[in-house]
Amino acid sequence: MSEKTNDEKLRILQERLTHIKQKKDTPTPIKQQKEVTEVAPDEIQVPQKEKTPMSFGWLKYIGMMLSLAGLGIGGFYAYKNIDFNALTSEKTDADAINIAEIEYDLDFEGQNNIAITGTFKDESSAKAMVNDLKVKGFKTDYFYLPNKSNSTEEVYKVFIGPYENEQETKQWIENLNLEVTFINLKNGVVLKNVKSNRLKEQEKLDIEKAEKEQLASQKVEEEKKTEELVIGKERKRLEEENKKLKSEIAKLSKEENTKLKKLNEKIKITYSYKFTKITDKKGQLIITNNAGFPIIKQNYSNIQSQGGPEKLIEKVKYELDNYGTSLDGVYFEKSNTIVQVYNGTIEVLFW
Repeated sequence: MSEKTNDEKLRILQERLTHIKQKKDTPTPIKQQKEVTEVAPDEIQVPQKEKTPMSFGWLKYIGMMLSLAGLGIGGFYAYKNIDFNALTSEKTDADAINIAEIEYDLDFEGQNNIAITGTFKDESSAKAMVNDLKVKGFKTDYFYLPNKSNSTEEVYKVFIGPYENEQETKQWIENLNLEVTFINLKNGVVLKNVKSNRLKEQEKLDIEKAEKEQLASQKVEEEKKTEELVIGKERKRLEEENKKLKSEIAKLSKEENTKLKKLNEKIKITYSYKFTKITDKKGQLIITNNAGFPIIKQNYSNIQSQGGPEKLIEKVKYELDNYGTSLDGVYFEKSNTIVQVYNGTIEVLFW
């Protein structure tokens, strides 16, 4: 809205006061007064004793004029000194800033772009980043956001640039491991958020590293499970072998106890005879016993001339039944003699 001169404002105010005065001075038609009286019959009062009224009309007129003059002076002061546009637009502008995107007010003559590289609550951090970027060869600076935009957020923005065009800006951000915000200096709006190739590559490497670490972790977990499975199987096998070994030990122990018991006991010795022909003329007599004594073997030739196998068995049996025999230091008692179970190591003796 264009600003009016003081003379114009005063003229408009005088016209309004004149219009109000004309409305007050214009008498109400009789017909209209009658109609009003008829519309509100409840307001009619009971007639009182008539008195001769005093005329104060001129006092009312003076009071009315003074009131109008006061209103006029107050209105003129308000019209002159109060910015009504500011009162009506303050809330609207604040709401717009909260709703709309930030618009920047940056003036770099002949340049079109900057890239925001950092946002800080304190100015010292912003200065530190600017110094670091300058050491690396960047054109850089910072600004307080409320001073350079429609935002009221109290932060400091660090930027690199300004640059002539977007392509040049992109070339410079490739030297940063950051995500930056492009600002168009012509209209002050945000163009885009851009990640440098270095940052993209770093993020890619980070993802690959995370995937490798995850695969390695999975492999370790699988190996651990496999190892646990193998250990479990081996443990089970060893337990079964241990159980089997214990069983065998128990069996051997039982057998050994049986042998010991048998060695300590006495038994009535008896002999068994078996003749095996080797050829028509040769053969072998095998004599076993029930007392654990060695087996006795006797070889024969010219079997038939000696009366045959039956005759040979009968002769040996007669000797053992009546006398027993001694072979290589082992004495064989005669049949049915109570003897100690043999505990020697000789297994076979030849007669």
